[in-house]
Amino acid sequence: MGAKSGVSGSVRVVLPIDAIDEFSLQSSSNAEEGRNSGGVLNVVIKSGTNSFHGTVYYFNRNEALASSDWFTPPGSPTSELRNNQEGFSLGGPIVKNHTFFFMNYEQQNYRQALTAPGTTPSAAWVSAAEAVMAKDGVAPNPLMLNVIDYLWPANSLTGPAVVHNYAGAGINLSNSYNGVIKLDHQFNERNNIAIRYFGGTGNQTEYIGSAMPYYFQACPSRMHNFSLVYNAVITPRLVAQTLLGVNYFLQIFNDANHGFDMPGIGLNTGVTNPTDFGSPNINISGFDSTGLTPPLGRIDTTGHIDQTFTYTVGSHQFRFGGDYRYSRLDVFYDANAPGGFTFDGTQGPLAAANPTDTWGVGNSPIAGSLNALSDFLAGRIAIGHASIAYGNQQRIYNLEGSSVFAQDTWKVTPKLTLNYGLNWVYQSPISNPKDLISTFIPADGGITYVGTHSLSTLWPRDLHDFGPRLGFAYQPKAGGKLVIRGGWGMFYQVPNISYFGNSSASNGGASGINENIGGSAPVLTIVNQSPVTLAAGVPIFAGSTATGPFGGFSVSQQFVTAYSMNTNLNVQYQLAKDSVVEVGYSGSLSPMPLSFQPALDSAQIVGRPILAAAAF
Repeated sequence: MGAKSGVSGSVRVVLPIDAIDEFSLQSSSNAEEGRNSGGVLNVVIKSGTNSFHGTVYYFNRNEALASSDWFTPPGSPTSELRNNQEGFSLGGPIVKNHTFFFMNYEQQNYRQALTAPGTTPSAAWVSAAEAVMAKDGVAPNPLMLNVIDYLWPANSLTGPAVVHNYAGAGINLSNSYNGVIKLDHQFNERNNIAIRYFGGTGNQTEYIGSAMPYYFQACPSRMHNFSLVYNAVITPRLVAQTLLGVNYFLQIFNDANHGFDMPGIGLNTGVTNPTDFGSPNINISGFDSTGLTPPLGRIDTTGHIDQTFTYTVGSHQFRFGGDYRYSRLDVFYDANAPGGFTFDGTQGPLAAANPTDTWGVGNSPIAGSLNALSDFLAGRIAIGHASIAYGNQQRIYNLEGSSVFAQDTWKVTPKLTLNYGLNWVYQSPISNPKDLISTFIPADGGITYVGTHSLSTLWPRDLHDFGPRLGFAYQPKAGGKLVIRGGWGMFYQVPNISYFGNSSASNGGASGINENIGGSAPVLTIVNQSPVTLAAGVPIFAGSTATGPFGGFSVSQQFVTAYSMNTNLNVQYQLAKDSVVEVGYSGSLSPMPLSFQPALDSAQIVGRPILAAAAF
């Protein structure tokens, strides 16, 4: 439960603020918390009471009520910047003294007008590049002129042949609609239950690097979260809490305009599935890129069971228990499905590199851009500068995780309290019900699919993740003004699954375990191995689909969960009734990096897709 990020990490689904009763933040958690090395934020949701209570609130930000920013010319109107955030809450009794309800709804609508500077291949730029090409006797390729008119907005092609010749007048748009409903029932003084639903939906379209609104990133998100918590006082010393939870999360990323049919205009990338339509990622050195976001999305469903006991005896408070999670991830990250092309000016020689050229570009900052644009207009692609992924990249990932903990809070003396405990955490390797995920293992003959042959799991199970924790709080004088606190712990970092499914390999390798060749649903990640000159209607990668080379992806068979050892120390002194001074230290030592150890690898594989064996 909590906020879910959308474009560039901005919040898309939020917990309504008036639903929060209290929260606590532990910068270095105790043994009860595992799975992550950072701090832990716990949030308590409000409950209804025997009297009705509620709130109505509204927040507004509008450029009409704000001063001009530093970038607005004097006398010009302030750029549009509007945020409307409103909501209400209501709580009260259903059956007095026994059953209560609480609800909170909140929505947010945000608009930000922006003038993003960009550089586009305008008519002036094209004319300059054609003059350079003419000196080498190279004519512009009609296909590429067609591509410019198709993929670049017409209003972006009117500027001069200079850097930042286009001011994209786009608008960042964002909306979010969120609600919480909670029911509490008191069976008796020893037993109570709480049932909660939290749901949210939202859409974003925002700038991520290209001034052209076509290539803003669009991101719809949907989230549903259910929980049931049962508290039981078994004896005056023993208390039990049982939690059952289910979380559903859907998120999709794409270009704002993703309906481009490239084979339909003659750039025959071989993409025929409308799901993968959209602009290829075209990078012309010095110019804004197209196709910044290929079709990406996922649906995550997670079930969670947590059982905790608290036992108090004498000066000790013992807590122990564990949890189990099962996740099903439906991942459809079609990385590089529309294709990618780079034009960097290496396919000359071009007269633009001559200092005697009439443009004088030999020592000019625009020389590289003119050369790159000339390559593009000629339709010439260097070795390794064109790539695409063919095949269905959608995969189901199944994961299991569990943890067990025990800890003691011991009040040694009225001045000294110790906290110590042990946490054990386990995260299963990724599996697929149809055995459609794979890794490259040379010793096993190449591409090996999980669940077949000699590979039962994507990487060996790691059952050794024990994390001891120790903390203390010391007050030298009872009721005094000085307090010293400290702690140490070993924390394991459950790996982010997106690293396995969308690593964004830059060396022509496949992007993840769903993109290797072979199996019943092969994905071919192809990089051109010879120079290519584009021609209308001619398949760009046709000669490569049978023989490769293909991009491969590998997960080390020595992969284990990373960990860090965190230490903190804090000294607090009360100077006066209303002032406190603190001095603190926080440090972290990571013998193993918090990403992967050993690291993932990717490379190009040569061979036919039907072969199980392959070699680097």
